[in-house]
Parts: sequence; C-alpha cells; structure tokens
Amino acid sequence: MLPLEPKIFHGRESELSDILHLFKTEVPRIAILGVGGMGKTSLARAVLHHPDIMARYVQNRFFVVCVSATTKLKLVNLIGDHLGLKPGKGLTWAVLQHFSNNPPSLLILDELEMLWGPASSCGDIEELLSLLTGVEYLALMASQMASELYSQLTSSQITIRGAERSAKVPWTRPFLRALQPLDQEAAYLIFADIADSDHSLEEVDKIPSLTINMPLAISLLAI
Repeated sequence: MLPLEPKIFHGRESELSDILHLFKTEVPRIAILGVGGMGKTSLARAVLHHPDIMARYVQNRFFVVCVSATTKLKLVNLIGDHLGLKPGKGLTWAVLQHFSNNPPSLLILDELEMLWGPASSCGDIEELLSLLTGVEYLALMASQMASELYSQLTSSQITIRGAERSAKVPWTRPFLRALQPLDQEAAYLIFADIADSDHSLEEVDKIPSLTINMPLAISLLAI
C-alpha cells in the first residue's frame, strides 16, 4: 500500500526537479537529508507519485517507512513484507533476488535514522544498502534525519552536522543538498492552504520567527 501524494506541496519544486533529472540519466541512488520537520517524507512522496516515475515503474514502486525498524533484520522483514515475501532465514537473499528477477523497481526507505544513527546498527545498514545498490535496475531513495544545531532559533539557515551519506553506497552525483527552510512565499502558501480563515499581514509576518519556515512547524501553526 503506497502513501498518498502530498496534497500540499510548496517550496520543494527545485529539489523535486533535481531528483527527477537524476532518474533521466541512470538508475539513481539518492539520499534525502534534512532535520526533522523539513519535508523529507513529502518530497519522497512527491517523487513516488510524479507522472514520470509512475509511468516508468508502474506497480514496481515500494515505499517502506523504517521508523519501527531498529535492526537490519527488522528492516529486511519490512521490505520483504512489502514485496509479499515470507519472513525467515535467507530473506535478505530473497529480497535481492526479487528485485533482480523483476522489472526495474523503485524502493524508497523513509525515516531511516533509527538505524542510521546508532553505531551498533550503522555498519549493518551500510551493508544492506550496499547490497541493494548492487541490484542493477533497482532505484533507491533513502531519507534520513540529520542531527542539527541552531546558531539562532530565528535564523533562516540551519547548520547541519551529521548529514553524512554512507561511504559504502555509490550515491548518485551530484548529491542532493540537505533540505533547507522554505522561502517566505512557499511558507505563506502552505500556511494559507491549511488555515481555515484569513489572517492579518501582521500574523503572516510572524511565520518565520515562529517556525523558522520549516514545513511541519508551519502546518502545525496553521491548524
């Protein structure tokens, strides 16, 4: 079961275009990085439902939410479940064989940070990602929350630390830049789409200071 296309999607058109361009040149392996609430999942869902991607992969699009996967085994079980495979010994091999023996596929691993952050599991997930990218016609996208530090709470720029891609995975270049706060126009459009009434210019002008123009914070403010 695929998640729905985001109904409200503003300010990430450039990143969406960059990702779609990578699909035109090769079988891409893309890491979407950014702090929590920056719109990584919405961007991944927009890619998933883009007409070009739907036409290319049809029924071979898979979107796996990884937040409950705290080990490599649990992640493999999640992927296997989406593929209709039975859990058990040799499931990793079965997953790789499924993708190898079927038409070109797109696998999106969303919220991968539960596995990526802890040192105890980082090596395991790197190994799994490396195996997946070894499948010739499997396009891979992985979203990961980067650790963050804010120099100023109201700053429009975010300093991201820990926004690292696995060195063992041949990520497609040019790398996608870590997601940044929205510009003011996109922030207002999201707010206006969600808010149930008109707001004064003074209220709208407070959006950057209250939300740092982060999509999730804007959405919560508008409710």
